[in-house]
Amino acid sequence: MCTNPYPSWPAWDGSFDYDYNSLIGRLEKEKDRFLAGDSIYLTGGEPTIHPNFLEIIKYLESNFKKQTIKLLTNGRRFCYGDFAKDFLNINPNTEIDVSLHGHDRASHDGIVGIRGGFKQAFEGIGNLLKNKKNSQIVGVRFVITKLSYKSISQFLEKIYKCYPDIDRVILIFWEAEAQAVENLEKIKIDFDKVHPYLDQAYDSVVRFKEFRLYHFPLCALHEKFWPHTWITLPDYEVFYPNFCNNCNYQKYCMGVQKTYKKFIGLKELGSVKKNIKIVKTGDPHHPIRSVLEL
Repeated sequence: MCTNPYPSWPAWDGSFDYDYNSLIGRLEKEKDRFLAGDSIYLTGGEPTIHPNFLEIIKYLESNFKKQTIKLLTNGRRFCYGDFAKDFLNINPNTEIDVSLHGHDRASHDGIVGIRGGFKQAFEGIGNLLKNKKNSQIVGVRFVITKLSYKSISQFLEKIYKCYPDIDRVILIFWEAEAQAVENLEKIKIDFDKVHPYLDQAYDSVVRFKEFRLYHFPLCALHEKFWPHTWITLPDYEVFYPNFCNNCNYQKYCMGVQKTYKKFIGLKELGSVKKNIKIVKTGDPHHPIRSVLEL
């Protein structure tokens, strides 16, 4: 279900070289651009298996002190306690999101195709939480697909039972890109089918310090979930269908993925008719603080 293609895409300069010197060279070449931003994302593939991973983190800490380093990882290498400690000790301005794809070994390992992956990732989360600084954030991500949507409640219950102090939990509606498209019939699901399983999980949602929903238009959700929605997709990947022109809440909504229309359609979506009071955050990526139905 990965949205990364195989073989991998090139870096922004067209190179497929990811050795230490090549990576540092790119960062140096575009240093002013990175310094102008508020964060640097490390993703992959799996960043932590790079042979110079810790050296790269040290370089980033020395050269981009004001930027938050955000790591997207499968979490497996953090099952080694010393590695987790070494990583966390380098840069206090770090956010780590671990991808989990199920609530138990069978569901997670069946999706990632690696026996023992769930055990390692779960232990990795524990090591990160045990050793992190107060300034560091550790969260989990769960991608909602046909393979996982029925276990949303079980997943959230498992996380809360084992790690009630986790900093955030993110549920992400699937994207139709790359390997996800190649395996479309195995993973595609529409918002209507997900809706009741998400509703069942609401009592679990509100117990976490922070809970986020990515890639959901507002009309696909009960309004009680709106304060948890985030707008994270770039403008070129989404659009507003004609019915959005009759919706009072379009400016708070990410719209609909273009690929969702292509592969699923729009029949279950439409303008919101209820009269709902929105309390705004002022953050364009997280526009809704709270809601009140009038």
